[in-house]
Amino acid sequence: MFELRSLESRRDILAGEPVIRGTRIAAHHIAELLRQGATPQEISEDLDITVDQINAVAVFDQTTPKRGRPLLR
Repeated sequence: MFELRSLESRRDILAGEPVIRGTRIAAHHIAELLRQGATPQEISEDLDITVDQINAVAVFDQTTPKRGRPLLR
């Protein structure tokens, strides 16, 4: 089972953008890769992170909107 503690947000890392703990890999970047069709295994191999961390990002992305301006509809 993955944990959302796999993510952290610190002001000194990417201006507070949520990242995978211990890295500078933005959670929303991983989520975008998943939306574009990359598999968790591909992302894991390319970025040297675990599938559990990627699953935590997927849950985080579904429950937390990206900061910034709202999308126009």
